[in-house]
Amino acid sequence: MLILLLIFTSVVIIDFFPLVQKKDKKAVVVFVLLFLFALVYNILVALNVDLTSTLMMIIELFKSLGISYPPPS
Repeated sequence: MLILLLIFTSVVIIDFFPLVQKKDKKAVVVFVLLFLFALVYNILVALNVDLTSTLMMIIELFKSLGISYPPPS
């Protein structure tokens, strides 16, 4: 768990601070959203929480939007 936090901290130092210095608001927002999702997901995995497969979550999302494969004929 400590190693995970150290890795994510290094990513913030290497990638996030230069984005803030460039004052690119869109990139900062996208980075924060993706970073938080990845951090929470990896913490849950490190704590051995039983998670649904990410692929299955994406398939359910597409089904709820009416997108499926193969397309209905």
